Amino acid sequence: MSPSGARVGRARGRFAEWAANLALAMLSVALTLALLDAGFALGRHLVGHDRMYMFDPALGWRVLPNLDGALTPYPTYTDVNGFRILPSEPRERRTFDVMMLGDSFCFGSWLGVEQTLAGMLKLAHPELRIANTAVPGFGTDQEMIALGRYAPMLKPGGTVVLLTYINDFDDIRHHWNEVREKPWFTMGPQGLVMHRPDSWLNRFSWSAQVFSVTAYLASRGLRMKLRSYGDDADAAKLYAALVERMAATARARHAHFVVLYTAGRKARTAQGLRWAAVVRATAARADAVFFSLDERHPALGSAMFIPGDIHWNAAGSLAAYRYIAPRLAPFLRPAGGGVTKTAR
Repeated sequence: MSPSGARVGRARGRFAEWAANLALAMLSVALTLALLDAGFALGRHLVGHDRMYMFDPALGWRVLPNLDGALTPYPTYTDVNGFRILPSEPRERRTFDVMMLGDSFCFGSWLGVEQTLAGMLKLAHPELRIANTAVPGFGTDQEMIALGRYAPMLKPGGTVVLLTYINDFDDIRHHWNEVREKPWFTMGPQGLVMHRPDSWLNRFSWSAQVFSVTAYLASRGLRMKLRSYGDDADAAKLYAALVERMAATARARHAHFVVLYTAGRKARTAQGLRWAAVVRATAARADAVFFSLDERHPALGSAMFIPGDIHWNAAGSLAAYRYIAPRLAPFLRPAGGGVTKTAR
């Protein structure tokens, strides 16, 4: 064999050895991830915590359908659409009189479904089909996408209720949730421009428990702060464009459009009042009905919130419901078109 042939042979041998080592390393990583994923799944099972979310190529994530008392860690029931329901509600509904949109405040995180705004409205108005489409962690941008998807299920002449929590003005300026991409919008010459979160990495991060759990723990343990794009003025403009798009979707269904606002613990602070004014003005431009859950009701004291948390406890949720229920009653219409009785 010539010297040049020997050199080529040795190079090929080194490349084959490198490729084999690389393949072995990749296999080791894959097996380690698989074992860790199985370990996290077993851990969830042992502590009684079920999975709650799945990847969605447009929304980023959504609640799993057909949950039957899943501990997430609070008992959660959902229908075929992934909407939170009362245990006694049918799962197969595809048409609704009222559609509620929001984040964890509207979903009712940490509360039994009977203690949520949507749950209490359903119990007070059993003749209505009320869809609680809310998903914890959503911003107004994802809620707008959700309304576009689910609007065909809303009966003509129905009602859309959007709950805006003060952190929505941060959420719509984020491109990520923990370490997973979410849908986000920019303002282009022709209006809103959507950036989708559909990627193989995002799909993997929601399907692999090892990734989703470690991402959550890391973000909490290291107190990671997500980067925000733009300032408060940009957030106000973007929020207005999103709500106006939602109002147009509601008008296409000849539906009422109601916007509820709450600043939670920041109610009656300068920040809470400033954003309330933004939401009120946006609702007026969108020809929507506006109510603030922070006005003239007692759900503002520390006793009305979960200790160390932003969410209402059962007493806070009930106080908010008692304030808003009679104000929503004129917009709660069954399929026949008549106005329902005022909830007590």
